[in-house]
Amino acid sequence: MDLSSGRPCVAAATDAAAVAAAPDEKRPHTEFSAIPTVDISPLCDPNSSLESRARVAAQLHAACRDVGFFYVVGHGCAPTVSDGVRVAAREWFARPTVEKNRHKIRPGTEGRGYQGLGSNVTRYAGGFARDWHEAIDLYKDFSPDHPDVLAGRPLHVPNVRLDDAPVLSAALDAWRDEALRMGAAILRGIALGLGLHEHF
Repeated sequence: MDLSSGRPCVAAATDAAAVAAAPDEKRPHTEFSAIPTVDISPLCDPNSSLESRARVAAQLHAACRDVGFFYVVGHGCAPTVSDGVRVAAREWFARPTVEKNRHKIRPGTEGRGYQGLGSNVTRYAGGFARDWHEAIDLYKDFSPDHPDVLAGRPLHVPNVRLDDAPVLSAALDAWRDEALRMGAAILRGIALGLGLHEHF
């Protein structure tokens, strides 16, 4: 990255593309003993310098390339948001199954809604196995009058409404907004790390 101009560095992008395209047996493998922790605060601060964002980007790039996972700190998500969704979810999942099944995935919900224990399956080499977890799947929400909903586009439907769980609904909305904000910041850093413009 040319930090003076903000232009992408073609060499960095070329190197990253070459590694990604290499056959598995030719890709370098890195030994690691811990998952890296990256402070992404410069990526979340609109007043940060390009140099500080580039330093974070280099750390993200190395973590993705060498380990494949990373923890983030400095994201600015208030503990009340993460704790709030955790507490509300525990309360909701402790409810009787008959209550949770009111929000069950059904035809027309496009995979949105409650999945009870054993409802989901995972494919593996020998076939399929039931997943013994329960979940409520919610995705990008669309209002009933959204043009894509009215046009009947696949997967473009409103989320299941948790009218009987206003605390969980509000907690999920707050968490979703924060997760989208943090995710966008991380993606900007990954773009910089690949030698791309951060707003590509």
